[in-house]
Amino acid sequence: MYTIIEEISNGSKTLYDVTFDLGFSSRDDVYVYSGTDHDLYQTQLDYTWPNNTQIELVTPVTNGVQVNIRRVVNRNELICAYADGTIIHEANLDKSFKQALMILQEIKDGFNAPLEEVIQRQNLDMNNHLIKNVLAPVDAGDAVNLETLQDMIGVITGDPLAVAAIIAAIGVEEGARIAADVVLQDNIDAEAVLRDDADTLLEADIVELALSKGIRYAASVAGTANAATLTFAEPITAFADTLIVSWIPTADNSTTTPTIKLDALATKTVVKIGGALAAGDIRTGYPAIGIYNTALDKVILINPRYILPNTWSPVWVDLPAQTTLTAGTNKTFTHSVGSKPYEVVARLACTSTDLGYAVGKTFEMPYCTDANGAASYGCSLEITNTTFIVHISTSGIALIDSSGTADNIDPAKWSITLSYRV
Repeated sequence: MYTIIEEISNGSKTLYDVTFDLGFSSRDDVYVYSGTDHDLYQTQLDYTWPNNTQIELVTPVTNGVQVNIRRVVNRNELICAYADGTIIHEANLDKSFKQALMILQEIKDGFNAPLEEVIQRQNLDMNNHLIKNVLAPVDAGDAVNLETLQDMIGVITGDPLAVAAIIAAIGVEEGARIAADVVLQDNIDAEAVLRDDADTLLEADIVELALSKGIRYAASVAGTANAATLTFAEPITAFADTLIVSWIPTADNSTTTPTIKLDALATKTVVKIGGALAAGDIRTGYPAIGIYNTALDKVILINPRYILPNTWSPVWVDLPAQTTLTAGTNKTFTHSVGSKPYEVVARLACTSTDLGYAVGKTFEMPYCTDANGAASYGCSLEITNTTFIVHISTSGIALIDSSGTADNIDPAKWSITLSYRV
């Protein structure tokens, strides 16, 4: 900082150095005050000047409170005013230029106009740069920071009434636009729609292509939950591959073949990745996002209920351990996801001292280990829609023991644990 010295008081210090870059032109330009509200710089502390490079407070500032020593240059009067015929001395010329430099330093330190707001009278083009550290908005015309926006949109996955309030406040089309953007991005980030068993029709490149073409937001929604009619501010006059639309449903769908009608175009059935919708995939008050596909001649809902953020969770689920790891056998774990979980981790846990390892030692499952060059040791993990099956090699399971040698585990002294998330 060029024009302000900030220091947290220790409750006893009174003597402070005054070491501004470029110094100061007059002691009248130096302000000593406490706190963090720099608009109050003219409310000064009591102090004296023991010399020209230090100030001394009459009373120490309370411990933990910020002490500020700030240089504020006069911006309304010239420090040196010349008349015709005046002899210009080097010292006065330096003072004149130094006044301008000091004001530039104040601007660089963020003090654009003391006690005044900076008024912008034309568009502010940031040229792809960020505006940092914006406070939460207070008045209707204030800028909104990302944290405030996320807090507002966060209710979309938890409180339909709050969603309705937001939409009422900012308008149906704008509310749908913001909500759809957030939900769509959540789905893409989670990769919930791009799992191995997903229909290849909606791979990431198609979603990205649709996004690049822009989302069309319904200005109004009529009809029923199972046969919605969408009206757009700029009417859609033709279907095109990857046309992407968003609307706020008025009720949950109760059939597996709901339809939507876009303006005056023909009615289209709504499906999802892999087939027909389930009842409730389209949810009341939650933005629905669909992409039209020419090959199917249908609208594909890319955020059905089961992948909304309030039902998708990154929390790991731990299954009960399986013991007695006999060579050549299988260990089956059951889950209730109804599809292949998003991520699975299998581990070996020592239940009784073995191979130099104490009880509680845990290792990632060795899926293929060649212990002696002649036989395969380890296991494989099979994942289905309802189970995890650990296939143990006929030679058993081997680990690198605590001395660094590959050796078979004692099946009675180890267990297998499985964790997954959807």
